[in-house]
Amino acid sequence: FSKDICEMMASANIPLNKVNNVHFRSFLEKYTTHPIAAESTLRKNYSPLCYENTLQKNQKYGRGK
Repeated sequence: FSKDICEMMASANIPLNKVNNVHFRSFLEKYTTHPIAAESTLRKNYSPLCYENTLQKNQKYGRGK
């Protein structure tokens, strides 16, 4: 779930520090019923994965696949 949050925020151009906003966090937790990881956790553990996935998608697109 945290990886999906990270990818969603990156693709929507929402800075990861927004998860520290009390209202934003409570909204997500209320409607997803999942705990939301802290910004530092998303940045350390999931940003590199999102970056690699984006590179792979771009490489596939560049090759016409």
